[in-house]
Amino acid sequence: MKIYVTPTLKIYNFNKIKEFTNNFEGTKINFFITKQCLYLYGPQILSDIEEILEENINIIAEVGENIGLFLSLINLKIKYISISVKLDPIFKKKLVSIAKKKNINLLQNERFKFINNQNDV
Repeated sequence: MKIYVTPTLKIYNFNKIKEFTNNFEGTKINFFITKQCLYLYGPQILSDIEEILEENINIIAEVGENIGLFLSLINLKIKYISISVKLDPIFKKKLVSIAKKKNINLLQNERFKFINNQNDV
């Protein structure tokens, strides 16, 4: 999947998103919204972020092994949700089934190429 080779920036603080958007203007990039960030701000914030971002930026919500967080995200029309490879196979199978019905791309946290700043692109 091409999304894994796209440089990915972990977002721990939503206040930095506008700054990062300006720094990477015109560059294809993934914003990986960490589960800690989602715990702090709540899943609803993702809908607001997707409205203000450019088309060359993918928003990926990390849920890791947190099934409750996954369930709270599925109705927000998020395109990409990232789960951990450590997730129990039985639960993973159920999440894959739900994701297919809701037209969500399920990704794996461990496969991304994370960067720290614009120089890493």
